[in-house]
Amino acid sequence: MAELLFSEIPREVFLSVCERMASYYEPYGFKYSKSNHRLRLKHNEFIFEIRFNSSHSNMMGKFVEVEVVVTVLSNKFKKWQKENELFNEITNGYMCGTTIGHLQRDSKNIIWNVGLSETREKEIENIIETINRLAIPFFNLLGFNSPPFRAIQLGVWGICSPTYVKISTRNLQIPRPLGRGGSLVLKILIN
Repeated sequence: MAELLFSEIPREVFLSVCERMASYYEPYGFKYSKSNHRLRLKHNEFIFEIRFNSSHSNMMGKFVEVEVVVTVLSNKFKKWQKENELFNEITNGYMCGTTIGHLQRDSKNIIWNVGLSETREKEIENIIETINRLAIPFFNLLGFNSPPFRAIQLGVWGICSPTYVKISTRNLQIPRPLGRGGSLVLKILIN
């Protein structure tokens, strides 16, 4: 009985779900970082990242939160940040990112509950489907229809509805009228 309880400890459940995501996406070139709970794919100048977050409010056997955050980084942009010193020591190459639910027309946070063993597999399938439907097309915009993303797309999704992407401008030197501390919203049509 102690083994069953140990396997249902929220942290262990979350880590096992992250491992499942890694096993699904690693054949497409993503590398998994156990310590950061993230998948990364380097392609040309971009680093595409899928990060998995959870909550301190998880409850054993009832609720284990999984939230997906997608991020695009660039080593060239990181170098430019350092050379121009415009970003107040923020030089990680961060270009844009958001929680995955904000990549759809009906922008909202999406949280999955993987805490119930009887629905966990369905939730994992939903996470993968959502990443394939929203994150991969988003990455594809910057990856210029690269082979890793084409492979994931095949047979997974068809034509997507327009996607709205919110990009933070808090640390950017943007002239007025946009101002600082706001956000830009791009409407992107994905075919």
